[in-house]
Amino acid sequence: MYETLLISTMAGLATGLGGLIVACFGKPSVKALSLILGIAAGINIVIATVELLPAAVEHGNLFLMSAGFVFGIAIMSLIDRAIPNVNLLNGDRAGLDSARLIRVGILIAVALAVHNLPEGLAIGAGFEATHSLGAIIALAIGLHNIPEGMGAAAPLKMGGMDNKRIVLITSLAGLATPLGTFIGMLLMRLSAAFVSLSLAFGGGAIMYVVCKELIPESQRQHAQYAIYGMTLGFLITLILIFGEII
Repeated sequence: MYETLLISTMAGLATGLGGLIVACFGKPSVKALSLILGIAAGINIVIATVELLPAAVEHGNLFLMSAGFVFGIAIMSLIDRAIPNVNLLNGDRAGLDSARLIRVGILIAVALAVHNLPEGLAIGAGFEATHSLGAIIALAIGLHNIPEGMGAAAPLKMGGMDNKRIVLITSLAGLATPLGTFIGMLLMRLSAAFVSLSLAFGGGAIMYVVCKELIPESQRQHAQYAIYGMTLGFLITLILIFGEII
């Protein structure tokens, strides 16, 4: 359990890394951000379709897999509707004062924390299936947490917040990931069927993030580099899985 929580914590704290990058270097280039988002999208697509959903069937059946997948998408959709999707990483900041920018940055950090709970559950479910699956899910989630941390840090930076507080706030948002992992690990011990549901739930949650956030945002930044990133992330993950490197 401790190793799983440690790895999940590292994946979650990648949001703090994103905050640190913005705090120290400012906004990344359009091509770099698009490439990172594209790689994250490619990795997560493979994780969900090649690993999580088949593992859900293996640990349960098609019905549990389908139910968990739909539930994962539904929960992420409800979270999206409940929390305003405000991102000023690349938007128009004209006319926004410092206090407003800081409030927006904190709102984004809170939204990230809520989104990170089901992602933490996916990591826990992955480790419950196999160690390698849990590790690669954590890697995928950690990678896409970096630009998410940047999104929260950008308005905080522009609002005049000091670098230490920016990194602290974005890191705290990431700590929801190991919390979700811990809750999931406790629940999965109650029933074998819950392992199947959790794996499929993680797959649904990840696919929602890919389709709703990663692909559109990477395309909006730079369409060509988004394709390069997705291709690279997709192929690297397949090689790691089928080459039994992880």
